[in-house]
Amino acid sequence: DGALPICVGADFRLWQDHLDWLTASVRTPRVMGHDTRARLAVCLRLRERILREVEKRGAAYVAAGMRATIERGIELARGRIRSLNDGVYRSVAFLDTIGPEEALIRLPVALHKRGDELIIDVSGASPEPGIGPFHLRWHLLRAAASAALFPTVFRGLRWSAGMFDPIKVLAPPSIANSPTRDAATGSGSHVGRVVVQALSLAAARMIYASEDHRQGVAAPFAENLLLMQFGGKDQRGGPLAGGPANGNATGQGARFDMDGEHSAGFFWAMVIDCPGPEEQESKFPWVYLFRNRLDRNVHGYGRFRGGVGLADCFVPHGVEHVTCGAVGTGGRFTKNYGVFGGYAGAANPRIVVRDSNVRELLATSSGRIPLSVRELLEKRTLGGTYEFLPPQAVRETYGPDDVIVLSRGSGGGYGDVLERDPEAVATDVREDLIDAQVARDVYGVILGEDGLPDEHATAERRTELRRARLAQGRPWAEFMADWRDRRPPAQALKWYGRYPIPESADLGPDGPRSAPGGTGAAVRDPDRG
Repeated sequence: DGALPICVGADFRLWQDHLDWLTASVRTPRVMGHDTRARLAVCLRLRERILREVEKRGAAYVAAGMRATIERGIELARGRIRSLNDGVYRSVAFLDTIGPEEALIRLPVALHKRGDELIIDVSGASPEPGIGPFHLRWHLLRAAASAALFPTVFRGLRWSAGMFDPIKVLAPPSIANSPTRDAATGSGSHVGRVVVQALSLAAARMIYASEDHRQGVAAPFAENLLLMQFGGKDQRGGPLAGGPANGNATGQGARFDMDGEHSAGFFWAMVIDCPGPEEQESKFPWVYLFRNRLDRNVHGYGRFRGGVGLADCFVPHGVEHVTCGAVGTGGRFTKNYGVFGGYAGAANPRIVVRDSNVRELLATSSGRIPLSVRELLEKRTLGGTYEFLPPQAVRETYGPDDVIVLSRGSGGGYGDVLERDPEAVATDVREDLIDAQVARDVYGVILGEDGLPDEHATAERRTELRRARLAQGRPWAEFMADWRDRRPPAQALKWYGRYPIPESADLGPDGPRSAPGGTGAAVRDPDRG
């Protein structure tokens, strides 16, 4: 494209003027400077170790060893894929925004497993909207797939670039493979993450179908995301740019044999940091009402439950106002799916309380200050106007009387809720992860006055719930006759594409092909034809 690389140093040292230019180009110069130096230090240490091995064993030996690692990865990946049952494993996920506005976006995945090869097919995704930053390129989709495949399909293997050798990508032009050169891609990772959710569900079905690999089955990590960035002046009169740095503290999806972990991380940022409240309040002009709270009734229920993501609540302090821009997904409906009957984790709308009496309550150390999102919304002791908003915000201003909630997603559940151990349900109630109503109406567990399950009453309640399920059943033809007539509102379909399937493509007996009505040729790995 005519772009040229910039040399920022020589003789293994950074040039200070170029480092100054880099740090002056970002909103966090101190972090950028330290990060650049750290990266250089890592590269130099790697160079030292490789050269040490070259001196001991010779250049050809080291190069051959590195190549052997990749070749071994190819062998392991093909062997693992070969051990899985052939078939087509499908899943469909949906996105609720294109960045600037809400939108219903379809993002399907089909895994075609044949012999020792695997094809990731995202045909049928919504078309490129052409506005906003939620456009993805196919090669990034391919890279993002590692977050779903490596911990599940390739579980226990030594990972390397060779793992991708038996994997092909079929991605006709769409929002998941934006063909327009000038399409904005700054938030394309949001689309990639939702594709990973669908890919995780399809992979779970594929490995569950092969009994020897069921240990890798799990609901996806929570993906509902809200990133808030603030600007203006801080409490010291200096420039303000940035936001809370603990947005990755989401819940883990339930696994085939155990519950998901709370605040476990994010599926492509497993090692993350959540700065303490003192550090955040020192850096940003706000005060926390509560922080790192595990809220009630927000995770995915199931035989094994999902992990809970953290929730924070804060109010601007020491400034007249701050300006906020936000981007995210999962405000209208969740993408934290459960598997095999497990419930999904809750949606995460952006919650703001305008013109509250929070300063009065803080000044008097009132016991009416809420200590969780649920308490904030149920008791509404802060007064003011409660707003439930989509994640995206172009420019909003908050003052000292405005309360801001930042919730992270919670993981989905695994398996039938009526198969959960009643003792585990009672523990969830004691730990305030669910209330007694959820225990009774969802899990069918009746608790006594001592908080322990009543075995006889629980058995009767679960029998009652199973009978109610059967009573709601409908013959397939009757269900489909009603289902085909249903349609989302026209406004929701603005960026959806042709309904119900925006584009269609299939796999013929000889491999990927565009189906009648499809748009554009299939895109595959350039090194594999």
